[in-house]
Order: sequence, then structure tokens, then C-alpha cells
Amino acid sequence: MFLTGQCKKCGGRVVFDIGDMTNEEVEAYLKTSDFGECRIGYHVELGKKDAYYRINWYPAFPTVDAAKAHNAALQEAVNQNIRVGG
Repeated sequence: MFLTGQCKKCGGRVVFDIGDMTNEEVEAYLKTSDFGECRIGYHVELGKKDAYYRINWYPAFPTVDAAKAHNAALQEAVNQNIRVGG
């Protein structure tokens, strides 16, 4: 199973492959795993992943391609709002 998320610092949209982990297992993983480098914005940070990534728990996607398409649609909606409002 795949979930989408976003970096709290740079706003980059990411996809998480959580396999068959429960929400609680994912949260525990994020709280105990070092952040390191953002996969999208390529910035390096010290701390745990939960401090930098926001997870979108719904919807969950069966494939990485479906999750990436969802992220692309969200980004396009943001881009449209910027163009219309700007």
C-alpha cells in the first residue's frame, strides 16, 4: 500500500511505500527514524522523520503510480490556484 505525504519544510510531495504496516506502525517508524535528506527538496535536516513529513492517511493507493498521479493532480491544482489568484 502507498500513502502520499508532504515535506513540512519545503512542501515537496512524497510517496511512502508502507507495505502492510498499520497506521500505528508507520507513526512509530517515523518517530524513530532519522530524517537525513528530503527526497524531493534535497535539503538535509537533523531530527526524526515525523518532524518533517506530513502523512496523508486517506486515500491509500494500491500502486506507486496511482499515488504519484494523485500527487501530480494535487500539485496541478495548487499551480492553477496560483495562476488564477496571482
